[in-house]
Amino acid sequence: MDATRSGPQRQCKTCRETLATSEFPDRYVTAECAHRPNVCISCVENNIVQTLDEDLSEIIACPECGKPMTDDDIWRFSGPGTFERYEKMLRMNEDVECVVCAETLKGKEFPDCGITGTCTHEATTCNGCIAQHIRVQLDTRTWGQLSCPECPSPMTYPDVQRFATVETFQRYDALAMRDGIAIDAQFRWCPAPNCESGQIHNEGADAPIVTCISCGARSCFTHQRLWHEGLTCKEVENGVSPSRRRRRLTPQERADQEMAARLQQEEEGTSHTAAAQLRRESELATEREREQQAESREARETQQLLARQRAEEKASERKILGISKKCPGKGCSWRIQKTDGCDHMTFIGENGSAGNQERDCGRGRAALDCLAELTQLTPDPDSQAGGNLGRPVVAALIASGCFSVSILTRSAPPPTKFPFGVSIRVSDYSLASLASAFAGQDAVLSLIAGSAVLQQIAMVDAAVQAGVKRFVVSEWGADTKNEQAQSVVGVFKKKVSVVNHARTREGQGQGPFSWSAVVTGPWFDRSLPLGLLGFSIGARRALFHGTGSTPFATTTLTTICTSIIYLLTSQLAATKNRYVYLASFVTTQNEILGYLKRQSGIYDWTVERVESAEAARGAMEKVQKGEVGGVRELVTAQTFWEGKGGSWGGENVGWGIALEGVENVINDILTRPR
Repeated sequence: MDATRSGPQRQCKTCRETLATSEFPDRYVTAECAHRPNVCISCVENNIVQTLDEDLSEIIACPECGKPMTDDDIWRFSGPGTFERYEKMLRMNEDVECVVCAETLKGKEFPDCGITGTCTHEATTCNGCIAQHIRVQLDTRTWGQLSCPECPSPMTYPDVQRFATVETFQRYDALAMRDGIAIDAQFRWCPAPNCESGQIHNEGADAPIVTCISCGARSCFTHQRLWHEGLTCKEVENGVSPSRRRRRLTPQERADQEMAARLQQEEEGTSHTAAAQLRRESELATEREREQQAESREARETQQLLARQRAEEKASERKILGISKKCPGKGCSWRIQKTDGCDHMTFIGENGSAGNQERDCGRGRAALDCLAELTQLTPDPDSQAGGNLGRPVVAALIASGCFSVSILTRSAPPPTKFPFGVSIRVSDYSLASLASAFAGQDAVLSLIAGSAVLQQIAMVDAAVQAGVKRFVVSEWGADTKNEQAQSVVGVFKKKVSVVNHARTREGQGQGPFSWSAVVTGPWFDRSLPLGLLGFSIGARRALFHGTGSTPFATTTLTTICTSIIYLLTSQLAATKNRYVYLASFVTTQNEILGYLKRQSGIYDWTVERVESAEAARGAMEKVQKGEVGGVRELVTAQTFWEGKGGSWGGENVGWGIALEGVENVINDILTRPR
């Protein structure tokens, strides 16, 4: 009777239960099945879930005949959440290229959701690079200023815990805890070397001497430093040194002071023998002699510094007088220099209008002066245009006042905030779309990432169609055309193929078309703090290639930005259809370590050594295994490998852009706010 009321029934081949026909698939499990379905709908879904639980490399198939199920089949039999889980597992097993290390990895090596809770973009940085990013930021910033490697979104405590290595997170957690404790206004850390103790000093500034309960060192509550013996807090704030304080006393006052000190010691019950008194007087005399010698040395060094500065200023004046002449405009004191073009010169006034140089200069400034000011340029921190190099370059182009700047993006509105003063051109990177975007442009400056470098072939063809006059290929690093460098880093050949394609299009189009490729070496002021030159500043560790004495050329972002302006203006003809070599300076790892020690005052560094050939072999093994960072390590090995194209002279010097001092740049990096 029950069977009659419930309609036709069948037994499931898997669970062996007798169920209504409606509990079975109406036609088939998958379109390739050639049999009547004998497994209930619930068991089909259980088969899908079981396959997902075991390994997605197993094909999800019909539980009866083993025919593979399509996405539509899986969706048809999946309950709530099962199909979403299937899609997620598919993404985890897809091949994805990391935008940082350019390695192709499985999707499971990437975040399964946003890098931070406030990120609105898809994560394209692998977990290993995110962990490295966190470690580097802890070396260069305070613990509370960590951010997403792809956008400015701040990383919270759970974000860091999710991606950082155990060692890095322990360090981060300790820094966070220290700051939490230090919120108490009466809390002070002990400033003594190698002491990590701290305590609450309830007396505050009324009794400023704090004695450490751990090491016994005395420190100043007000100035948070070791106690300034012989000086009050007020004298320290007024810049009084112990030696200057002593110099203000007359001999009689000093004798009275010493007598008072001896009397006080006697009152406190301290007895001194004649020998002890003589020893103390001898120590005081020695101390006074040392102070006098130090004062004499400081005076000599000050005089020498002033003399060098005067000599440098006179040399600069002689150089300016030799290469320039006084502006003929009435009442104008500016000196001018012709670098290219006809004899007519136009100055731009403060109100934005142009005035003829021969009639009246007004109060305008020449383009050369604008370029000099670019060395002081600080990019807008809210601007994300173009990544690490793109942001300062776009800001420099805008600040120069010489260009109308447009930025190419794949979507409208663009997902990234661009600087004020630029126009946005949207392209899907097809040839027709790129040609339309390049229309009306005199020059195209390519800052495309290394992983997408071959896209420039289509960009070159589009530039020719659009009548672009100059295409600057995305090099901005090693000397990729050097055959010895190519033997170490095989991917350099991709960049060379782009340049070779640009050579075949020289002189074509309405431009006519020409190209430049800029070789800079490592970006020093970015590579050094990130550890890409072998130095971990926070940990005081260095990895030398060989003896550390191989010279290599390197350029700062400031010099790169300034040189780009020159390349597109006064040096346009000189840089046509050729590689251009820039360098802020040529240095060695030994020289860098010496300056790091002197600038920081910390001489206790651990130095490890590796041969570049050995480092290259290890990096190549990582590349072949698909491990993170392999390509980056190959480039580092090539940079420090003698004879592999890591050193050259900078053409920017010939353009009037002076070399920078290694010591000054390192000092700027070490004193940069973190």
